Amino acid sequence: MKGRFSGVLSKEEEFLDKYVFYDLEDLNDGFDSPSIKYFSKDDFEKILDRAEFYGLKIFGIEPWPDRQFFNVRVYEEYDTSADNPEWYRDAYDRFLEEGVTSYFSATYGVPENLLKKFLI
Repeated sequence: MKGRFSGVLSKEEEFLDKYVFYDLEDLNDGFDSPSIKYFSKDDFEKILDRAEFYGLKIFGIEPWPDRQFFNVRVYEEYDTSADNPEWYRDAYDRFLEEGVTSYFSATYGVPENLLKKFLI
């Protein structure tokens, strides 16, 4: 995504802020680029629910427990499409099984039809 570096939100960022991240706490207090949002376990579960509801794409999930890189999982590893909730829920569950409980981030894609429908 682009936009945050230029000071102007892209349409995708605007959609995500308004419809996906709207009541969640961004844990990024400056330890990473301001364009990357990090969330607690509970908040990230809400994001996954909302992503599934809207049919968003999640290209990758990258947790940073203790503000240190842990691992990344991407949809290509699952041989499926980025908007298939089975891949991102499995990836998330695997991170939980590995003991990760916070500082989850992801890369998202918002379908053009949603941008047209919700951001007139």
